[in-house]
Amino acid sequence: MTSLGVEHELLRESVRAFAEREVVPYLEGWERAGEVPRELHRKAAGAGLLAVDFPEEVGGAGGDFLHSVVITEELIQSGRPPASALRCSRMGSRCRTSWPPATHARSTASCGRRSPAR
Repeated sequence: MTSLGVEHELLRESVRAFAEREVVPYLEGWERAGEVPRELHRKAAGAGLLAVDFPEEVGGAGGDFLHSVVITEELIQSGRPPASALRCSRMGSRCRTSWPPATHARSTASCGRRSPAR
């Protein structure tokens, strides 16, 4: 079993607070509308919750896979199933279809121009 470090636990607290403040109160409305507002992504980027496990050179946070897992867990734990859908709207970074192909291979030469956090 892998244990999380202090950095991961601090991230967990941050994501939990973000979800309670910026996600949970609005989930039902987003579900009715069938979309998540772009403003949420801006707020998530400002909170350092997008592209957490991508290199800093390409606009990521430079974290590891467990940082991404922590974000997923906390969004799911926020208490509502639609919150897990936010995971694939680029919170964290494991849904890599939104990233340029060079990033999939971890190449920093050509993908810094198109980071979703920018």
